[in-house]
Amino acid sequence: MTGRGVVSIVFGLVCCCLSVTVQGATTISLQGTAISVSGSGVDVSGTVATITSAGTYTVVGSLKDGQLIVDCNDKDSVEIILNSASITCSTGSALLVNQHDTKITLSAGTSNSLTDGSTYANPDDDPNAALFSKDGLTIAGSGKLIVTGNYADGITSKDELVITGGTITVNAVDDGIRGKDSITISGSPVITIVAGGDALKSDKNESGTVLIQGGTFVVDSTGDAIDAEYSVDITGGAFQFTSKGKGIKAGSVATFSGGVIDILSVDDAIHTSGNLTINDGQFTLTSGDDAIHSDVYLTINGGTIDILSCYEGIESTVITITGGTIHLNSTDDGINAASDTTGESQSLRVTGGYIYVNGQGDGVDINGAITFEAGTLIVDGPTANDNAAIDFDTGFTLDAGYVIGAGSCGMAEPPTAGKQCSILANFNSTLAAKTLFHIQTTSGTHIVTYAPAKTWQSVVFSSSALAVGESYSVYYGGSCTGTPTDGVYPTTSVYTAGTLETTFTLTTSIMKVGAECGGGFPPHSGSGGHPHSGSGAPPPPGAADDEEVPIL
Repeated sequence: MTGRGVVSIVFGLVCCCLSVTVQGATTISLQGTAISVSGSGVDVSGTVATITSAGTYTVVGSLKDGQLIVDCNDKDSVEIILNSASITCSTGSALLVNQHDTKITLSAGTSNSLTDGSTYANPDDDPNAALFSKDGLTIAGSGKLIVTGNYADGITSKDELVITGGTITVNAVDDGIRGKDSITISGSPVITIVAGGDALKSDKNESGTVLIQGGTFVVDSTGDAIDAEYSVDITGGAFQFTSKGKGIKAGSVATFSGGVIDILSVDDAIHTSGNLTINDGQFTLTSGDDAIHSDVYLTINGGTIDILSCYEGIESTVITITGGTIHLNSTDDGINAASDTTGESQSLRVTGGYIYVNGQGDGVDINGAITFEAGTLIVDGPTANDNAAIDFDTGFTLDAGYVIGAGSCGMAEPPTAGKQCSILANFNSTLAAKTLFHIQTTSGTHIVTYAPAKTWQSVVFSSSALAVGESYSVYYGGSCTGTPTDGVYPTTSVYTAGTLETTFTLTTSIMKVGAECGGGFPPHSGSGGHPHSGSGAPPPPGAADDEEVPIL
């Protein structure tokens, strides 16, 4: 039968309990090994039904081995309503759109399935997915759709793919859901993908994009969870990705403005070969390589980022952090600006936000310059002397904010310039993890108490509480009331002194005090193991007036 109009198609046994009638629609009834049509716009040949006209088509029933094809020249739209429909095709795509943008609506309260075979009759032809469209494809509604791609992909559009609803489960030998030009997902779909390749993919050369504005996603992929040739843009949604490749990969641009994103990946958790911006969102990342990587520019303006484990945490050429909360654990460098292929100078600029780094390598490693203008940086740095809590090549300007970093002594260095006072305190021997580091004025005002997470021998510290002309006492050990946040105790806490290490008067805005180790900055006059004359350092509580106090 041919003609224009609205058609319903029913596959398999006649449905009587879940059937939904759409006024004016053509019904295609799938009846196991036969197809019947009530309405116009459909040609039937054996177990193949071909939609030839624009209109609305309701599909019900089950087809054991056949196809539903859309091959329509009309400019008007084609809508297929899946209403408890199941199609299996052993030699090709179960649902094939050869021509015409098509909308598939998943009828409420129904479960539908599309399954292809492991071999195709024409293996060199374009179709390679259980649901395959050569034109634009939209999936909507609130019903269920189960797609099994035994040949290659689960769902593929060679044009734009739009998903606005439904509960969609895809199990595919290769890619799960692929929109060559683009994938756009909005509304509240629930999408589960198990893929032997990439889970969500847009691979048009230099322009493939993935835009996700909402939905719930559970992915287990052998390839990347998301792979876009050009850009990834996520503004909302909940994501649980397990990937043997990368978690989220964009060829040029990645932007995050919302969403709850949980990634466990063998390769980078988030990766772009160009620019990456995080404006908002909640991220929990575990990676076998970099947690967040961008080849050129990486900007963090907001969001909550928890990096549970990785090789390197945040890596790019030019890194800018203006806001957000970051907790980072790495087996090598925590924050790393090291790329040498972009022509840009490596740098880190911080103008706000809260950053905690626990790095086995350099806590912060910038093969260029650091500029720190506001915000908080806490670094539990390395224990090996070939790394530093904060490492830089061409300068560290610290104008404002709060910075404290503990680690080994071999490469430790303080900032090189800035409006705010900074000190580097080195110690003669390594101190145990959780041994308190404490600074107070010689009159007893609490400046900082910090419990490094690992063994340490050096601490770099900068705060607005430090002032040129003031005298300070440096202690290690002892105890402190209150509850620390990332090792730092509130200044309202009460410190019970341990061992007084040294006293000094801050005569310049940047000073190195204590032992002769570390690099990059000469010690202040008189630092070689003795306090400044007249510093008036009080002995530790309980010491006799004539008891010798160990100092550097």
